[in-house]
Amino acid sequence: MLPTSTLLATMQRRPAPVTFEKETDAALTVPPQTSGVFASNIVRCSLKMDTKVTQVTVTASSEIDIAFVSVISSLELVRCHGVRAAFTGTCRTIVVDACDNVMLVVPAESTVRVVSSASTRVRIVTSATQDAYCVPDLDLQTLETCIAPYGRPDYPDFLYYHPCQSTQLIDLAEVSPLWRDIWSHWHKLPWTLKSYTAPTALQHLADLVDTPIWLQVLPTFHVTRPVTQEMCLAVKLGYHRPFYAAVAASDLRTLRSFMSASGEWPTLPQFTALVNGRVAGSDAPRPVSLAVLYKDITHIWQAACLASGATGDGAPRYCTLNRVD
Repeated sequence: MLPTSTLLATMQRRPAPVTFEKETDAALTVPPQTSGVFASNIVRCSLKMDTKVTQVTVTASSEIDIAFVSVISSLELVRCHGVRAAFTGTCRTIVVDACDNVMLVVPAESTVRVVSSASTRVRIVTSATQDAYCVPDLDLQTLETCIAPYGRPDYPDFLYYHPCQSTQLIDLAEVSPLWRDIWSHWHKLPWTLKSYTAPTALQHLADLVDTPIWLQVLPTFHVTRPVTQEMCLAVKLGYHRPFYAAVAASDLRTLRSFMSASGEWPTLPQFTALVNGRVAGSDAPRPVSLAVLYKDITHIWQAACLASGATGDGAPRYCTLNRVD
């Protein structure tokens, strides 16, 4: 039987997170036994944590000084300016997104992983030696090149995909081992932390039709291979892959790119004419019929209509693109 102290400890409720909002010129202290800390719109403040916490998230803040012992999960800085964050214990990950002028003071023996995206002047300083170095921002160009031709130029489409380390579908050799490891964990983060340009209302059909369809982790965009195995479109279409890559390279990368100007989903003959017209100059071996490709992409269209709550007359080609709030 468990000792009384241990039994009581297991029955205790998890401490509620602490939230600070719209504070200015204040010394903010987090009480002991806090699970998480969330701060938003604080200016010229210090944020101090004397005991271990689960997670720390600071958004839309400036000129702040953060000091903590240890964070179990991560420290996340989003849209902040002028931040100094220092810790003396452990921290697994620090995410810096859309920030400027960030200094991270870490112990010399720390193994913390720092991920910087759309940020400038992010520096790491070791507390013992005061050695400093800049954190490189996420190399979007390299990741865009890696997933070509399935990703749209100038869009963070790599965020929709969880790469398999042994894949031959994309060229992971273009990506450094560090960013390859970060990318493999990226899909676990909320969209608001991945990128400030990422969609935030994917329940709307108007958003779903502009979402990339070839490389995806979102179940709405998965198709089924025989034996009921679900996967993304580019992985499922293993035969004639160079041809399907040519289809994607012809700028047919979203549901909207297959639709008519009036917003209707095409019939098989219309779909075939569109695709053949786009890849007319490709010499890649092609399938006898585009029925399989049409079936799979139409399945994604139907799933998008269902996920968004779009209504019509029962035929997927008449789903409306109007937002349903």
